[in-house]
Amino acid sequence: MSSIDRAGSAREQADALYEMAKASYEQGDIPGALRLWEQVLTILDEAGDLHGKSFTLDVMARVLAGHGERSLALQLWEQVLTILDEIGNKRGVSLTLDHMARILAESGDRPRALELYQQALAIDTELGIAQDQAATLQSMACIIAEQGDTESALALWRKALELMEKIDDVERQAAILLNMADLSTTLKDWTGAVRFGQQALELMERSGNASGQASALARVARAVAQQGDTARALELWQQSVELLEKIGDDRHRLVVLGAMAHTAAERGEIDRAVELWHQRLDLHGKLSDDEGTVSTLRTLAYLLEKQGHFGRAIQLDARALEILERWHDTDRKADVLLALGRRSFQQADFSGALEFWARALEPLKKLGDRDVEAKVLGSMGLAAARAGNVPHALERWQQALDIDEQLGNAERQGQTLCAMAEAAATQGDDPRSLDLWQRALEHHERLGALPVKAAILSAMAPILVRQGEGSRAIRLSQQSLEILDAIGDLHSKAIGLSNTARILLATGGEAAALERWEQALALQDELGDERGKAVSLSNMGALIALRGDASRAQLLWQQALALFERLGDEAGKADVLENVAGLADLQANAFRRRGAWVMMAGEALHREVNELRQAAREERARIGPCHESTRRACPAQAESLRSLTARLAR
Repeated sequence: MSSIDRAGSAREQADALYEMAKASYEQGDIPGALRLWEQVLTILDEAGDLHGKSFTLDVMARVLAGHGERSLALQLWEQVLTILDEIGNKRGVSLTLDHMARILAESGDRPRALELYQQALAIDTELGIAQDQAATLQSMACIIAEQGDTESALALWRKALELMEKIDDVERQAAILLNMADLSTTLKDWTGAVRFGQQALELMERSGNASGQASALARVARAVAQQGDTARALELWQQSVELLEKIGDDRHRLVVLGAMAHTAAERGEIDRAVELWHQRLDLHGKLSDDEGTVSTLRTLAYLLEKQGHFGRAIQLDARALEILERWHDTDRKADVLLALGRRSFQQADFSGALEFWARALEPLKKLGDRDVEAKVLGSMGLAAARAGNVPHALERWQQALDIDEQLGNAERQGQTLCAMAEAAATQGDDPRSLDLWQRALEHHERLGALPVKAAILSAMAPILVRQGEGSRAIRLSQQSLEILDAIGDLHSKAIGLSNTARILLATGGEAAALERWEQALALQDELGDERGKAVSLSNMGALIALRGDASRAQLLWQQALALFERLGDEAGKADVLENVAGLADLQANAFRRRGAWVMMAGEALHREVNELRQAAREERARIGPCHESTRRACPAQAESLRSLTARLAR
């Protein structure tokens, strides 16, 4: 057999093995493919086929690099360089240097990568291949930009741009300009980003590249949004979306729709933002992208929650939960259950909140997240208390307290003790409430939390009154005032003065109580606290009426009523009307007791009482549940007013 025949036979054998290796690679058998390519190399080596050998080595290097074996890939490319240099294939040398530089840059060896790019650029310049020169300049610019030398990077991109302008390669010019726009965006140079993006857009329009136009529009939109013109940005993004829809690029359309939705939400265009997120949901479904669906469902639910649409937010999170349960994604499942509990709580569905939070406890325990577990138990305690199930609330709070003691979370322990104390008081269990308040007090004393200590002392006082310990109650109220005075918390001091007045009144100190309310009124006037003033005036009026000075009481109530009117505080107005009605009732009864000759005057006053009470009922009916929530917001002051009204009625 002649040498030519042997060479032909070897080439055929090498070609057959190469195709087998290629098939193995496509089937995912990378080791098998590499073994076959090594056999190809042996045959080509024996045949002296340098071209075939360099080609096969290059293929193997690319495969190895793509699967993380960068060091081996670089070794093979070194062999390729030797062969190409030997056979005089300068362009092959340039392209191989480019591959090696890219791998080195990805590995973090930027200096060595730049050296190789520089060698490739010298060859490209010698050969006069403008496209290769421009590509190498762009690669160098990207590395230099990452190193922070933005001026040098821009200079290289400009050189690349000039080369492409000379040969009128419109699309490469546009690609370079988009790189320059991206660098400007990184530098927060929004003016530059807009300028380069607009230039790229014009070139893409000239070439008829719809995908490139959409990309350029998205970049310009982002920069314009950062400049503050969000309306214009939304217009540009919309143009990008329409182009992407036209060419069927759903994945990039998802990205642009997300940017639009966020911007619309920031502008307060919530309905538009919701619609855009729904468009994203449809695309995720079309692409069978469950991961994206979960992400978008959660974002949309969050947006709706912020707008108070808790029911719709719950529906969306429930859909996300179904997907996560199929995946057994414990971590994110816990997050969704926590959100569902929070949203149920926000719409006063306390039983729903308890159910979701109870389900969240299991994945949280699997994750070992004791801190979040304690928070959830605390929230469950609050939900149970709001639902009226105080024993269950106390049980959950105790569990939270036990965990926080193990974690050493002193601040949260104090908060939980306070919540438990308040709950025990609502059950009428004053001894337990007092014990819990005492523990909370000692806890916050150790923490040095003076404002909380003052609040606890104030909360303990009315319980002590009910327990017959009036003197101690007054002493604690006074201690609370002294703390607030020392830390300069004047707003809390005004409330403390009002609470102290209530304690003094309950223990028989009417004159002292009136003095405290007068002090509170003066402080509230100084602070501009109109609601506080109105409450103090109403309370003072009730006490003064009780002491027999009806005229002064009426004057104080008129002032209180005017303030509540101005504040739009319907609950406060109703309270004042109740007090006025109570006084009128007392006056009517007094007339009746004085004999028949004043019977008509007494009947007239009773009609006035009925009218006043009807007005109060109408106020309460009109404001509905808001009245009770207002009472809860300021329990000590509201309770004081109710107790005084009750005394007037007697």
